[in-house]
Amino acid sequence: MEAAVAPGRDAPAPAASQPSGCGKHNSPERKVYMGYNATTPLEPEVIQAMTKAMWEAWGNPSSPYSAGRKAKDIINAARESLAKMIGGKPQDIIFTSGGTEAAELVTQNCEAYEAHMRDVRDYLEERLEAEFGQKRIHLNSQFPGTQRLPNTCNFSIRGPRLQGHVVLAQCRVLMASVGAACHSDHGDQPSPVLLSYGVPFDVARNALRLSVGRSTTRAEVDLVVQDLKQAVAQLEDQA
Repeated sequence: MEAAVAPGRDAPAPAASQPSGCGKHNSPERKVYMGYNATTPLEPEVIQAMTKAMWEAWGNPSSPYSAGRKAKDIINAARESLAKMIGGKPQDIIFTSGGTEAAELVTQNCEAYEAHMRDVRDYLEERLEAEFGQKRIHLNSQFPGTQRLPNTCNFSIRGPRLQGHVVLAQCRVLMASVGAACHSDHGDQPSPVLLSYGVPFDVARNALRLSVGRSTTRAEVDLVVQDLKQAVAQLEDQA
């Protein structure tokens, strides 16, 4: 089938690269992203496939012209590929408009990704306690008899003037947030959820929420923990 280029465009754009601060790059100061609960960086292959589709398959997939037929072919191929990956049927694959809609339709997890993320999260918690000491690290989301997300570590570093957003502002490598992705920034106000679970006010105010992804490594965890150590040391020196 012939490629259909959008009107007014002469040639496809060059292949997109991984966004700065996500994955491997040549920046002199490496960044490590741990805000996957808010948004997930696209893999280079995904960016390339999307770019190609937007150039060649910009048409309505229900239309008979070439760009529309190309779009329909891509959608059908994606549906078949996803069905094969999870052991399902193509007709059972439903494409949604975004994360909220998709979350309501999810019926099963990818066990391999879940196991990897849980391993990295547990390693993160081990490294935090090893570097700062168990008495100084408060793991806010570990409550007896409760389940938690396999990729998320909510913790506080005990100490005055170590509010979560203040610590993050001093970090050179870590990119993350202090609370839920869908909530607005409340400054140094602690999470009402943590308070309702009995986390002390001063501890909850220092909370940081790090969420790892399928590509996060233990080596990146080591970088983040060292970054947090330098941030805390810098803040305490300023006191």
